[in-house]
Amino acid sequence: MNINKKPIITILNATTEDGPTVHQLAGSCEALDQNLRYTYLLLCTHFKDHTLVARAEDGTLAGFVSAYAIPVKAETLFIWQVAVAREFRQHGVASRMLDRLAMQAQAKGLRYIEATVTPSNSPSINMLKKFATRFGAEISIHTYFEKELFDGEHEEELLIRIGPLQ
Repeated sequence: MNINKKPIITILNATTEDGPTVHQLAGSCEALDQNLRYTYLLLCTHFKDHTLVARAEDGTLAGFVSAYAIPVKAETLFIWQVAVAREFRQHGVASRMLDRLAMQAQAKGLRYIEATVTPSNSPSINMLKKFATRFGAEISIHTYFEKELFDGEHEEELLIRIGPLQ
């Protein structure tokens, strides 16, 4: 792909068949914890209303976002993972997926977005701050899971809460 030419990307709700390629993309992104393939199959099946894939003209998976409505928090959508394939980065793919996800969530009565991010993942933190600005929403950031909960093998996780969405 020519990095100077903006790729034509189509964003769709995930299907079960997307599970294996979503799993593969998650494994290729350094900042993400890769889960079992089964997890991605479930996300693309049970949570397909809030899991999106971005595809290039040739069908290549350019990115995905997985999310779910939090059962115990009315009006809140939790973004689990956002990934963009290396060759599609810096073209607004993640922003387009998040914007589409937010619009779909709003249509279902969800007004808040939450995500957890490690403190060292400044690209994701910045992406979520820009998302909040685009939707005219407040943003709060605080520690959610302490490092000790991961037996010291993982950074703490910050909870980023955005909303209400405008």
